[in-house]
Amino acid sequence: MYGEENTECQREENNGLLWPVTIEQQIAEGTVKATELVKIELAHVEDDLLAWAKEQEDLFIPIDADIQQALTTVVTEFPNLADHHRDRSGADPWVVAQGMALNCPVVTYETMGKQTKPKIPNACRHFGIQVYTWVDVLRETGFKA
Repeated sequence: MYGEENTECQREENNGLLWPVTIEQQIAEGTVKATELVKIELAHVEDDLLAWAKEQEDLFIPIDADIQQALTTVVTEFPNLADHHRDRSGADPWVVAQGMALNCPVVTYETMGKQTKPKIPNACRHFGIQVYTWVDVLRETGFKA
């Protein structure tokens, strides 16, 4: 999954899982990326994830014209993807847009949502974007607890 993908690809939110040692290496190599909107969203809650993210200078990429154009498509098809009543879902459309614009998979802890309350995997499936869980990533990287 990692070696074959576009180097601008992102891996999104960790949901408290232990990171494999190689995640920082993959960030440094450019194989793991997230939009800067994810960093802003993470700042809404002071926790270990935010502390870790602040140390990952190479993780976050600026939003470019391709991502903005893809975002228009995402929010048109999934206007309810962002739940503005939750602290950490406002960047969800941007996560999908990045996957679409850069033609890379998305990693999330989320599972499929309902048609009236879609989540990242719903949008990814709709647009043909490969979506992985963090368990998939841990297995792929050979992480052992």
